Amino acid sequence: MMKVLIVGDSLAGGLPHLSYPAVLAKMLPRYEIIARGLGGDTLAGISKRLELLLPKFNPDVAVIEAGSNDVMLPFMEAKGGKWKWLAERIERRGSVPASDAESFRELYSTTIEKTKRKVSQVVVTTISCLGEDLQNKFNKIKRHYDSVIREVADEHGV
Repeated sequence: MMKVLIVGDSLAGGLPHLSYPAVLAKMLPRYEIIARGLGGDTLAGISKRLELLLPKFNPDVAVIEAGSNDVMLPFMEAKGGKWKWLAERIERRGSVPASDAESFRELYSTTIEKTKRKVSQVVVTTISCLGEDLQNKFNKIKRHYDSVIREVADEHGV
């Protein structure tokens, strides 16, 4: 049985009946789907967790779902109050957002390189829509990060 490890933020874990790993498990019954999402996680946190999860599960395929919190956490911090408290709490555990698209690109590239050394196939996802307004400030930044993800994926053949 092939093992698929899905690593990312809360979207990679989700609720039992409302997550794409649960849908994949139903669609692909011959695969073992291992979902390891962590709410609030950024690419930095996901990259660190991959270093621990890959040897633990020894998957055939790794799916990396990252970026939404790299976009959202700086806005949460700037908003202040409980939002700032939550963002700081998330960052203290190692989920620090990328400072800009170029640092995101560099870390994404490094993360893919490290992952490819341990698994036969790497799959990456772009960032899900952030809110319902496709034209909001978050989705404008998201689109830029999505282009970075696509470019890095092409460079690494994933």
